[in-house]
Amino acid sequence: MKSTRRAELLSALTIMSVVSCNLMAPAMASKLDNESEVANVAITLQHPATIKQELINNRKYQVGRIVIPAKTDAVWNALTTYDRATEIYSNVKELKMIDGEGPEKRIEFNVSTMGGMMKYDYTLDVTELKAQKRIEWKRHSGAFKINDGWWQLEPVEAGTLVTYAKFIDGGFMVPQTMVNGELRKIMPSVLNNLKAAVLRAQIASK
Repeated sequence: MKSTRRAELLSALTIMSVVSCNLMAPAMASKLDNESEVANVAITLQHPATIKQELINNRKYQVGRIVIPAKTDAVWNALTTYDRATEIYSNVKELKMIDGEGPEKRIEFNVSTMGGMMKYDYTLDVTELKAQKRIEWKRHSGAFKINDGWWQLEPVEAGTLVTYAKFIDGGFMVPQTMVNGELRKIMPSVLNNLKAAVLRAQIASK
């Protein structure tokens, strides 16, 4: 009897894990109709987004990482399709390309945080380093004193390792611990939003 209950519990936990993954990417979950798509869900469960603080150039960056089961070019395309940012990322409410010629871009963002209670407008100078599969940005104007960071893509056996690093200095009136804590809350959603968008594009292309 105990072994039967244990088996039932393990089965329930497995179902809960899959449901949790589906909640992160519902559009993907509705189309899991072949073995490769089921494998994508397994990789999502095995490689969730991780966030940690790292000291880089004397600044405490919040650094997120996630493995996306796709080629680096597919992830790069999702990152650089700026006109779809509001569809991909739940925290981006509006995006305007001010200067989009070549690898040097100037982009204006309106983003929300703290569950939508706060909204910020800022403009970033973005540099695409395609050969290195890296995108860097620095604050140009708007909210915050400093807003620096980068995306870095690296091919791995399971697909692409995505690194998302960000440092924000909110200025004298905003404690740095509060800024860092809020970044750690937001960054997993950004990474999971990106993964879901890449997987949806893969499924749609089949």
